[in-house]
Amino acid sequence: MDLVALNHYFCNSKGMNGLSQVFVIAITGIFIIFITPTSVMAQPSSVHADLPLWIETENLYPRSFTDDDSFGCSGPVKFGNWKLTYRSETNEPDADAPDVEWLKIYNYGVFHCAYGFQWSYELKDLETTSAKLGHFVELGLVDTPSGKMDLWAMQSGFSPGSDYIFVTRPNNSNPNTPYEVLDIQCPKKYIRAAGNIDIFRTDYCSINNKRSMRRFAKRMAKLPPIGKLEYVQEPIK
Repeated sequence: MDLVALNHYFCNSKGMNGLSQVFVIAITGIFIIFITPTSVMAQPSSVHADLPLWIETENLYPRSFTDDDSFGCSGPVKFGNWKLTYRSETNEPDADAPDVEWLKIYNYGVFHCAYGFQWSYELKDLETTSAKLGHFVELGLVDTPSGKMDLWAMQSGFSPGSDYIFVTRPNNSNPNTPYEVLDIQCPKKYIRAAGNIDIFRTDYCSINNKRSMRRFAKRMAKLPPIGKLEYVQEPIK
């Protein structure tokens, strides 16, 4: 099957994923081009669906609970700051430090259960980045290069549609157990594109039924992960 990797648009450097702004200044007859990043929200590559694919509470977290003296929302993920460290392409001692992105996961409320996801290139910027509400979707056990693991989808956004990032970790893990973040190698039949607008790309991976999305996620789980998502306790300064 012909696969196309959609990991990063231009490069993995912080602030250079996705779109950019280009400024040209003429100084004494010499044109100098500056490329500066726009305020693109950080996050690893994802798959988009025109409508949320998982809406039944059976597979969604967080979910509501009630007992004799309390009620609220519970789920398998620890609230707080998570650090995504991308897997280095080389083990050379003088290689650049691996790229890092940050994710804040918080609870939306006690009556209506959802996670809030905020991605940022810098830890200090987490509080001011745009947030998307969504859920973790339990997809069952899968075979991975590290053995049998639980497969999860991070389903973020409700309208227009949802974005999906796939992660794995050992079965029956603690809420702060690290996740392996899966690659997105999208088959050509799922790529939508209108062609480039100047330097700006319009292509993205789109899968619009649950069965195909689950099958795609299981196939990605067999590939080496692109990074590790770890819970950290560093305060935001």
